[in-house]
Amino acid sequence: MSSISNTPDIDEKKADMNKSDKDFNIIGFLKSVVISIITIVIYFIIASIILFNCKIAQSNILPTDLNCFPYENNKSFIDPILTNIFVQNTDPLSSAKLEIPQKIQSKNVILDMIRELKYSPRIGGTKMFLLSQLESMFHTNYNILNVYYNLLNQLPELAIVILGPIFTFFQMLVSPVICLFSFAYYYFVNMKWLFKKNTSSGISKIPKWEDITLLEPFNYSLSLFLTFVFIIILFCSFFTVVPFVEICIMFFCVFSMMGYKGVIQKENKGFSEVSIIDIIKYFFSSYKVTIMAFLTLNIISSVFSNLGQIYGIVSIIIVLLIYFNIFKIDLYKANLSNKLFLTQLVENKQATKSCDISKIQEGGKRPKNR
Repeated sequence: MSSISNTPDIDEKKADMNKSDKDFNIIGFLKSVVISIITIVIYFIIASIILFNCKIAQSNILPTDLNCFPYENNKSFIDPILTNIFVQNTDPLSSAKLEIPQKIQSKNVILDMIRELKYSPRIGGTKMFLLSQLESMFHTNYNILNVYYNLLNQLPELAIVILGPIFTFFQMLVSPVICLFSFAYYYFVNMKWLFKKNTSSGISKIPKWEDITLLEPFNYSLSLFLTFVFIIILFCSFFTVVPFVEICIMFFCVFSMMGYKGVIQKENKGFSEVSIIDIIKYFFSSYKVTIMAFLTLNIISSVFSNLGQIYGIVSIIIVLLIYFNIFKIDLYKANLSNKLFLTQLVENKQATKSCDISKIQEGGKRPKNR
């Protein structure tokens, strides 16, 4: 009888031990911490890249004008400006100053190659049509990026850092749709090249274009036939091949922005050239408190869910002791002021850009009304 009466007590103790083991899940806690660290680091690396892209858009140096370099041989003129980056909560607000000069940027290999092919003395109208269409796809993507990041740049910097990756995710979903409609528009606009012929002689180093008229029935009929063929190709590929190509070009344009360089003002050292790697390093110094806050919240949540309430309360107490500097651990203090020269905020306005198009038609080059 006694053994029967003790059975419920034994089962209850076993249940309590199993519950205790589930509450104290050290393996689950460690996995959660590692995942949190990786996720937060990746998120804020993306945020730092987006912040840099905002400054690129504000500097207005992306290739957004089809009449200017690198699409044509005409140089663009951009007013140099200083941009605010790594804004600090001082009184008044201060920030480091970043300039993104046009003269120190790397070449855009693909657009340079397209431009050189366009000015080949032996190029034909059909090839010109295809190159112009490819060129317009890059042009559309760079314009979208320029407009989007300049608009995002109008937000407070902390909002860009926290919400920028989320907004950019949706922007990258919408961009291919816009590009698809733009592709269709430029497709018909660029068909004018099917009705042009290159009459450049062997002596000329650039193409010389003339219209194909009804006075040349064979050439005009061939142009009409090619127009019909390319319209059929458009309808067959508009929802298959074209979206894939557009997405590839979109990612190329996005990643090409990571190759841009700037100059930033350092403490007592004047301006120094920086790349995206340097921006990420300064970003983590500037937003150390924000990053640690996100990481701390994730770790405390993991402690409660994997180790139990007692350990969770202890973790909160430890964090408070560190935050109020009772424990001398420098986790919640940024140290950017020791690295960069901080001054009051400047105007958050996009740089103006102009282009000299006086030579576009010289020597029979492409007309301005593209």
